[in-house]
Amino acid sequence: MNRIRPLVIPLGILILLIAAWGPAWDPANLSPEGQKAIGVFAFCLLFWMTQPIPLAMTSLMIFAIVPLLGISEPKEVFSLFGSNTVFFILGALIMAGGFVKSGLSRRMAVLFLASFGRTPDLLLLGVLLSSAFLACLMPEHGVAALLYPVAIQIADSLNLEKGKSNYGKALFFALAWGSIIGGITTFLGGARNPLALELYQQFMERHQLQAGSMVSFVDWVIAALPVTLVMLFFAYWVLRILYPPEIDDVRAAHQVLEEDIREMGPMSRDEMKVGAVYLVTVIGWVISGYKGDLAGNLAIIAILGSAGLFLLGTLTWKDCQQHVNWGVILMYAGAIALGKT
Repeated sequence: MNRIRPLVIPLGILILLIAAWGPAWDPANLSPEGQKAIGVFAFCLLFWMTQPIPLAMTSLMIFAIVPLLGISEPKEVFSLFGSNTVFFILGALIMAGGFVKSGLSRRMAVLFLASFGRTPDLLLLGVLLSSAFLACLMPEHGVAALLYPVAIQIADSLNLEKGKSNYGKALFFALAWGSIIGGITTFLGGARNPLALELYQQFMERHQLQAGSMVSFVDWVIAALPVTLVMLFFAYWVLRILYPPEIDDVRAAHQVLEEDIREMGPMSRDEMKVGAVYLVTVIGWVISGYKGDLAGNLAIIAILGSAGLFLLGTLTWKDCQQHVNWGVILMYAGAIALGKT
């Protein structure tokens, strides 16, 4: 990326200059502000794809560029940083940090894999399903980071040749695909889900189509789950065809997983506390679909759930700084601000 940086930055500046002072064009009766917003989006898309500066910094620039180009008033733009969705994402990321720090996420993953790991096909299915399941409870990138060492452990125990083993390739693709596919199932799987809901509700309100526009936590899961299951089926089918296993014995991997379970011992108090907080929080999200402002309720419950982890002593602010990707919050705050223009 460093090699194209000298080209990308001038190109981005040129896009903004054209957006600000270029000739007016009128696609579908779009206002001048709307045309400028498209230019800002093109600038951000270029910088997000090539990353001459960090993703979060590009998103933060939106809060300066939009008022400078006269698209929206500064007060209106900066108020969007307090969006319900931003605080929902913040609360969900903090809770995911507690989930990982307590060890509960790893315990669930290893137990899940051990129950599947009897044959090569079942172990592959276990990796796919366990990553998809965990991505329903925490951000997908966190799931991939969590399960990657476990997948390495499995590959080493089976003596899979790096870069050449079909089964090794299938395992790691299953880990990645499962995380991505499972991440669409709930609002917890990735910030794009609550962001999509926020933009959808903005669209409905703008066009005065409020009736029936509220999508609850349960509504989302009901709509997304069939898609998730179909995609998981096809992912498994594709992996079996593209990478037929060259091994027929995975007992060594099963033994490694069983040893991991023994080393973890019984559930710790922190794991139990985190599990209880997660359960209560999810119940709160389910109930919130039947009361008032859904987006506001989701954010409130997420913040209360994350606060519960601190109150129970399972998470410290230092842990929070370590496990929460603050750049993600800035990135999606910028996306919401741009989508609102």
